Amino acid sequence: MSYDFMVIDSHKRFKNSKEFWGWYSGVVECNDDVDYNDYRHATPELQQWFLSMKEWVRPMNGEFAPAAEEVGMGEFEEADYSIGRDFIYVALAYSDVKKVGPIAFGLAKKHGLSFFNVSGDGILYFSDGKTMKPTLEEAEREALEEESQKEFSRRNLLSLLAVVPFLLLYFVCIYYMDSWGAIALVIAFLVFLVVAYYSKRWINRTNADVLERHRQQEVSEEPRPLLSEISWNFRLGSYSSMDDFRKAVNDYNMQEKKARVDNLLDAPIDCVGIETTFILPDEFSVHGNAEQPSAHFVADDGKAFTGYEILYKLNEWLFPILMDSDAVYFKGFNCYSLLNGPTTCRVLLGKQVR
Repeated sequence: MSYDFMVIDSHKRFKNSKEFWGWYSGVVECNDDVDYNDYRHATPELQQWFLSMKEWVRPMNGEFAPAAEEVGMGEFEEADYSIGRDFIYVALAYSDVKKVGPIAFGLAKKHGLSFFNVSGDGILYFSDGKTMKPTLEEAEREALEEESQKEFSRRNLLSLLAVVPFLLLYFVCIYYMDSWGAIALVIAFLVFLVVAYYSKRWINRTNADVLERHRQQEVSEEPRPLLSEISWNFRLGSYSSMDDFRKAVNDYNMQEKKARVDNLLDAPIDCVGIETTFILPDEFSVHGNAEQPSAHFVADDGKAFTGYEILYKLNEWLFPILMDSDAVYFKGFNCYSLLNGPTTCRVLLGKQVR
């Protein structure tokens, strides 16, 4: 369990949530070509921050990591520093947050860096004192508005291009004014009015069209995963009994979310049925084998699974599989009922940044 934050180079400025999350989603994905333990490829300000910060909280890996016999001997537990070109992502022991948080934030201000409180209030504190709270909901709205504006501009241009020929005809008629020219002038003027009217209606429908496409896209998306409210890390260990596992899950959620989860996990999950097959995402396919790892579970009471039972069985199955994986966090699961067949559920996993 960790408390995460990020320090960001002051040159990275974000106008809105869309721009921030577009950048953030890219940098937190691990790149095999980058050594995230080497501080030297970061900007000078980030290097200075890291060299100051490591004196307080030692890194787990890299040249400044303590020897095996010295791990845990410092004032604070070691932290996981993931160092990129223009950011440093830190996974800190939750027990050290109250003391270390202000130190990290103070050093960020000292070295002119921005600070993003990932696990806390979710606020991005810029180096100039300004703040922004980037949310995914706001990012989606901004992306929709941007798409709408682009569509509006495109249709406006097409409408103007459609009117140009009729304006040319209009001026030609004026220049060659005679009886036929007068008739042509009237016709051209009427056509111009019709085109202008329908062009305006076409432009005004832009936002409605884009919003409707977005609404249909949302409807087609999968339903919210089951048990997605539960926090759990599959690398915490294996448990000999359901009682031990129940206590571990509750302790973990109390530390992560300050809430007990008995009311959610004790309830039966009727929609899963009495037996189901769980599979992992495609990325866990065994090399040379198109099939993902899977496990078949049957409800102990022959009636319905409880949340605790599913999560316990998932933990015992996934603990050895995910030992060397970055995808260790439980994010719920989606179920698909096959016609005249058993239910299949896909486990959703969140990745841990190195």
